[in-house]
Amino acid sequence: MTKGYGDYASDLTTLEAAQLIDSVLTTGTKVDYAYTIAGGGSTFTVGSRPVSYRNSGFRSFYGDEKAMIRFTTQDREATASDPPLGN
Repeated sequence: MTKGYGDYASDLTTLEAAQLIDSVLTTGTKVDYAYTIAGGGSTFTVGSRPVSYRNSGFRSFYGDEKAMIRFTTQDREATASDPPLGN
């Protein structure tokens, strides 16, 4: 999710301006999940978690520039220390 020249976006609005995501996702909520992005330059983190744990989902996700998606089934944000998806 780079905004060009290897420079990662630091927020959802920047991704929308680059036409990488739609205006609904830019609000931070889409299809019962809340989304976050942080960072910029050569690093970033992204996260998503259910808006209503157990009602809209039961897994939260985390990703970063290392291209490893991680998850948790606990009612909290996923982190870099959670297990990778698919294991």
